[in-house]
Formats: sequence, structure tokens, C-alpha cells
Amino acid sequence: MITEKVATARNGLATASLVLGILAFTPGFGFLFGIAAIITGIIALNQVKKQATKGQGFAITGIVLGCVPFVMILILTLMGPMVRDIFNTINASL
Repeated sequence: MITEKVATARNGLATASLVLGILAFTPGFGFLFGIAAIITGIIALNQVKKQATKGQGFAITGIVLGCVPFVMILILTLMGPMVRDIFNTINASL
């Protein structure tokens, strides 16, 4: 008895989202890669649901990796004044 393995293709946008999500951590234009990773990941998730292709994990990972730099920037922006005050207090005590 011969069994055939039916290989379903992986969604190309899901792979692109993953790669762009990784590139989102590069200095300089990383935020642009993050935006592209989020957009391509959302489109890929919709395509994976409609078609019988693989790539849901890649798409989700790309979206998460694309969001991480924005969350880091937000945290650093909110923490900046607090860190400045701590350093000013330390310098004043010296």
C-alpha cells in the first residue's frame, strides 16, 4: 500500500512577517520593519484561515516580534523621566 503525503504550502506572507519581525530589532529603521511585520502578519493570518496553507505560527510570531520594539520604546519613554530623577538624586547626594 502506497501512501502519498500531501504537502501543503507555507504561506509566503507568513514567512515574510517572521523575517520582518526579526529585522525589527535592527537599529535605525527597525520600526519600519516592525510595522511591515505586523501588517504582513495580519494579512497572512487571514489568508491562512481562508486557504489550506501552513504558516499560522510564523504569522503570529512575526506580529509579536513586530510589536516588541514598539512596546520597548513605550516603556523607555515612560521610564525615562523616572530614571533621570533617580540619577539627579544620586548626583545631588554626592
